[in-house]
Amino acid sequence: MDIENGKVDIQDKKVDIESVLSEKGSNFSVKTTVHIHRLFEKFGFDEVFGRSAVMELLVIWD
Repeated sequence: MDIENGKVDIQDKKVDIESVLSEKGSNFSVKTTVHIHRLFEKFGFDEVFGRSAVMELLVIWD
């Protein structure tokens, strides 16, 4: 396969954050769940972010 001419589909559907949290988030603390929601509201699916952006967003609220 010629990878230069091919397009890889790395995400064919968007994940519903609520279903993921209800399925996998049962072991998360309330604080972690709130942080996940804040990060998702700010960055969504389409924005890339790093540690400094996470710290800036979450430190304000803690």
